[in-house]
Order: sequence, then C-alpha cells, then structure tokens
Amino acid sequence: MVFVNINLCKMSNAEQLDIFNLAAKSTQHVVLVHPKTIEPKQYGSGCIAYYKEKFYLLSVAHVTNLDDFATCIDTGVPQEELNTKLYSVGGMFYIEQYRISNLEKAKFEELNVEFEETLDICFTEIKENVNLLQKEMDFGAFKIESGSKVCLNLELAGEPSFDELYIFFGNVKQDIQGILLKYQPTFKYDLEFKGTFGFFHLFNTPEIIEDGDDYAGCSGAPILDSQGKLVGLVSSVNPGSKSIFAFSILRCRVLLDAAIDSGAFNSD
Repeated sequence: MVFVNINLCKMSNAEQLDIFNLAAKSTQHVVLVHPKTIEPKQYGSGCIAYYKEKFYLLSVAHVTNLDDFATCIDTGVPQEELNTKLYSVGGMFYIEQYRISNLEKAKFEELNVEFEETLDICFTEIKENVNLLQKEMDFGAFKIESGSKVCLNLELAGEPSFDELYIFFGNVKQDIQGILLKYQPTFKYDLEFKGTFGFFHLFNTPEIIEDGDDYAGCSGAPILDSQGKLVGLVSSVNPGSKSIFAFSILRCRVLLDAAIDSGAFNSD
C-alpha cells in the first residue's frame, strides 16, 4: 500500500504514522486453542480497554464462541522452539440474541447487505499484568515500531461521524502449522461512516470488497478515527459491496456496565 495516498482527514505524514501505530498496537490477536493439545483452531481480533479502573478484553462473539476451546491472546513474545506464546483469558461474557425491528430489517434490505440477528459482542476482565508486545513491521513506505501493546480508554470512546475517516488493523491469511501461527498483517483505512442500525455502525471501504478472506482475522478489531478515538469493533463484511459492519462501542459500554453491575467479573 502507498502511505502518501492515505487521506485520514488530510493529516500530515507524521500524524498518519501515529494513528497507524496506534491501530496496530491497540489490536490484539485473539486465538482459540484446544485446552489439551494447545493447537490453534480459530482466530480473530480484539482490543484491551481501560474502564472504571480495570482492564477488559473486548471482541466479537463469533470469534470466541466456540465450545470446548479456550480464548487466548497472542502475547507477541518472541517465539521459542516454534511455539506461539499465548495467554489464556479465561471465560468470555456473552449477551443473548436479540431481534432487530422490521424497520431496521427494511433499511438493511434497501442497502442490499446481509445482517445476522445476533448480539455479536463479548468481553472479559483481564485481572493479571500481562506482557503484550508489538513486533516491528515494515510496510516499505513506513514502519510500525516495536514495543508494548497499548490499551484504549473506553471512557473516551464515542460515536462515528460523517466528516471523519476511519482505520483498523488485523492479521489475515493465517497459516496454522502445529502450534505455530503465521499471518499477514493488514490495514483497512479511509473508511467512511454511513449510518447506525441498531447495535451496528455501517462503514464503506474505498473499493469493492472482492474477497472476504482479505478480512478474515479482522473481526473484533477496534475501529479508530484520526484522533485515535474508539468507535466500534469490526463484526462482518459483505463481499461484492463496500460494506463493513461494526458493533457500536457505546452500546458495548452499556452492556459492559450491565455485566459489571451484575457482578459477572467478581469471581476469581
């Protein structure tokens, strides 16, 4: 990709580099593994958010909701003996399914996009101090610096606007070799906000999405604006269109509040 052609509200190159680094360093690589064999089965993305003086892993339900498999984060710690270093986060908290209204269904039909009637969100508290690292990545025109992963401030999260452009990062084209993971990092940028439908925001990509595999692994990735504000988590894409759906981060925060108030994270 060509770095100098990225708009993101006409930021300078230095500002663009900052937001690309933030997008990469705030995205966690989520992996589901068999608890006995530790072999990876499924993968996606997520982010760690700081909220009410605690830390939470946020992702989407279709990434982590796989029976008999453990949800882990790729720590980024250098691999030894061809092993990918993972951290198990324990059980994820899910929200039961809901049905969208007939009005919302009609809106989606008008847009000629598909939409699943499930509440595609999950989260859990991270109670330990985990060492999560970002390796250096060279994209030719620019580099992502190595260092620690970063947490996003959920208190500062907000709604997307029509006069902004948006970005997210993910790992795609993943290749599972035993207990070693290989993948291709990618950025999706210059996304335009098109509207909110129930719990979901709709974004458009600059070009038609030809191959859904170009996004496989991005589900759960945090979508950021040019100031680094979190607005949603990637939920689904619609190949043959420009459509990307993201779970609203403000709706996620409301649901997280409900889970906290219910004492869902109090047990050790």
